Amino acid sequence: MNTHGGFALSYGDKRSSALRGLTLAALAALALAGLMALGLALRAAPATAAFPGENGSIVFTSTRDGNAEVYVMDADGQNQTRLTNNTAPGLTPAFSPDGTQIAFSSSGQELVREQIYVMDADGQNQINLTNNSAYNFDPAFSPDGTKIAFTNSEQELGPEEVYVMDADGQNQTNLTNNAADDYGPAFSPDGTKIAFISRRDGNYEIYVMDADGQNQTNLTNNAALDLDPAFSPDGTKIAFTSSRDGNSDIYVMDADGQNQTRLTNNAAVDGNPDWGPATEVPPTTADLIDSVEALGLPSKIESRLLAKLDGAEKNIASGDTAGACGKLTSFIKQVKAQSGKKIPAAAAADLIADAEAVRESLGCG
Repeated sequence: MNTHGGFALSYGDKRSSALRGLTLAALAALALAGLMALGLALRAAPATAAFPGENGSIVFTSTRDGNAEVYVMDADGQNQTRLTNNTAPGLTPAFSPDGTQIAFSSSGQELVREQIYVMDADGQNQINLTNNSAYNFDPAFSPDGTKIAFTNSEQELGPEEVYVMDADGQNQTNLTNNAADDYGPAFSPDGTKIAFISRRDGNYEIYVMDADGQNQTNLTNNAALDLDPAFSPDGTKIAFTSSRDGNSDIYVMDADGQNQTRLTNNAAVDGNPDWGPATEVPPTTADLIDSVEALGLPSKIESRLLAKLDGAEKNIASGDTAGACGKLTSFIKQVKAQSGKKIPAAAAADLIADAEAVRESLGCG
């Protein structure tokens, strides 16, 4: 019996558990036993949940109905709905950026080798995209939704390669193309780079390449296991899992491999990192003051606006929220009166939006 992402498989000639779906706990146990040095083809469990672009739904895999199937639910856990209903497991689901489609891997009703499928977000129109004689898994949409990167293996025991295809399954192309295992692709936010895992240097390392397969570069380059690359939302960082300090922990590095830093440090097993969307910090009265001063307004208008903001800042410092709210309201009225006149309309709109955000953060009525 084999495992894939923590789900038991017992059909066909699926990839062996030594090569696929090894849980993090098993990874840690093997590492502690010294087996890393033997170069065993270890696998961290692939992610089994994904978020679409804007609608907040979560797609995931569950065995609750006796077989690993793809489900979707609201972000608060409500409306959990089964999307696939096959005798073969549906695994490693991934939303398209616009949230209208879901890619996943399955051997289909015929229990043949895994293929990459796509379906509508409601489970309709399930289509086999790869439709070949190889094993295909771990789909990942490009940020613009036009491409899908995935892992392909012609044989049960590898080697695995990173492929890319059009979102309709056309133009399947081997990007990595070497005798070692390459798997687990992850696009950069701008779609120009793909991070992946490779064993070509004797152990598993994080590599990055251009989206067309050029310039394949080892980023981690050490004797430990380095797995699970995930780009930050701005594309400047990559989080990953590493056992380089004797235990599986979360690390982060610059997108070029510099400044590799350990983030977690405990006796437990930490792995499979991913980034949430950037948290927007609300503006402050100090930000508004800087914005007004940067506009180079006539001195009389600037002085009036700054007087309102300085007063609001003092009210906030003294705990007088009502007073701060009143001064911010007066500030907004003054900006509106000068919009398109002494204050450029676009700049006025930004000032008003920021002032309203400050009011909201204060709980002004």
